Amino acid sequence: MQIKSSKIFNILLVFSLMLFPFENTYSMQSTNYIIDKDSVNFGGSEESTSASYKLSDTMGEIGTGESSEKCSALSFDGNDSISIGNSDSLNITSAITLSAWIKPTTNEQANSPEILTKGGDAHGYRLRMSSTGGIVGSRFYGTTNVDTYTTSSMSTDSFNLITATYGGGFNNTYKNGVLESREVNSGSISIVTSNLYIGSIGGTGEFFSGVLDDVRIYNRALSETEVADLYNGNQVDDTGLVGYWSFDEGSGSTTADLSGSGNTGTISGATFTTDTPSATCSILNAGYRQDDTFISTISISSPDDVILGPSFGGILGGIGTGSADWTVTTDDPAGYQVSIKATTTPALIFSAYSFADYMPGAGIPDYDWTVTSSASEFGYSVEGTNTVSKFLDNGTSCDTGSGNASDKCWLGFSTSDESVATSSSSNDPSGTATTIKFRAEAGSQRMQQDGTYIATVVVTAVSL
Repeated sequence: MQIKSSKIFNILLVFSLMLFPFENTYSMQSTNYIIDKDSVNFGGSEESTSASYKLSDTMGEIGTGESSEKCSALSFDGNDSISIGNSDSLNITSAITLSAWIKPTTNEQANSPEILTKGGDAHGYRLRMSSTGGIVGSRFYGTTNVDTYTTSSMSTDSFNLITATYGGGFNNTYKNGVLESREVNSGSISIVTSNLYIGSIGGTGEFFSGVLDDVRIYNRALSETEVADLYNGNQVDDTGLVGYWSFDEGSGSTTADLSGSGNTGTISGATFTTDTPSATCSILNAGYRQDDTFISTISISSPDDVILGPSFGGILGGIGTGSADWTVTTDDPAGYQVSIKATTTPALIFSAYSFADYMPGAGIPDYDWTVTSSASEFGYSVEGTNTVSKFLDNGTSCDTGSGNASDKCWLGFSTSDESVATSSSSNDPSGTATTIKFRAEAGSQRMQQDGTYIATVVVTAVSL
């Protein structure tokens, strides 16, 4: 957008005593920008997506957008363990589920290495490997049945999900979501005061060698469907979840209990690894989900060129004025802001005869425009529904009151953005116009050389 001021300077030629007219052109080039969040486009319309993330309301809920997932497991070298402690939530006497992803180093490990145990050889409950054959079984002490093992051995080059349940008259052991053994069982599980351990018994023996991940304890027996969902990485109802260690911390000497029961584990020797089963990452153990997504748009109009007028004599002074409207439209509920700046100082330039930028005496816009007889200055004022307070008035002064009188409150251009309009709500589809009034004045004793005077301003619309 160009603003042109056609000026005729009357130059007195003393020798011939005749007046010859010279035409001078003042042009103002304007560039319109839209800034939506962090993107910048020229003119037109800009569309963007914004999203926020928060801790999931439901364990493992997956968002529809991208999120940063942190997946890790713990590696045990045959002399490591995790001590969980002894809390009431872990002293379960009736229905129970024990579950863990395991990747053993070898299937021939001495002393039946423990995966998860509370109580040891006499009381409580445990999930452990056999010392030979690579099978895994469970024992719930105090009940009528003793052991229930898988019928197939564990793979040493990939993860296996082992899940054992007790309740409803049965003791079940699942491998990778499939039931492999079932025994009739009844009675109460005995209570012990010893700590729960992962990877060993009591932290002193029967150590596991390999990688463990996503260890869980429920105080209910998961159904066959739920066990299959757990294996496939699908959401499982967390009712009864009293212990859940995802090992997704990636570093440190403790591991959090994501069940909410506060059963934090202390790591002794085991190290974090990125070797994890895919299902534990797709469950999104970090607990993030997409919470809020919306598409917002913002547009700004491109006004036609402006010609300042009327023309005035080069040695007699005069005033040229003009205006342009910028209409901003957005459906962003937070609203928008419009700012303006010049690309040069001063803004309206030609050789050594540039117009100075209008300079209010108090640093805020002048209510009335005032230029001395020996000066030439160029500035602007702002009008419109959402004009910022700096350009509003109380009838005598600017930056006070709520009035927006026409052709009042004048300011000079700067190369820094100056906010001229703002709104805290959407205005789609009608949009809102902001009017910029331009004014160039040469005093009665100021000579302006003939030529082309150019000012370039940038008008920016920002979605908030």
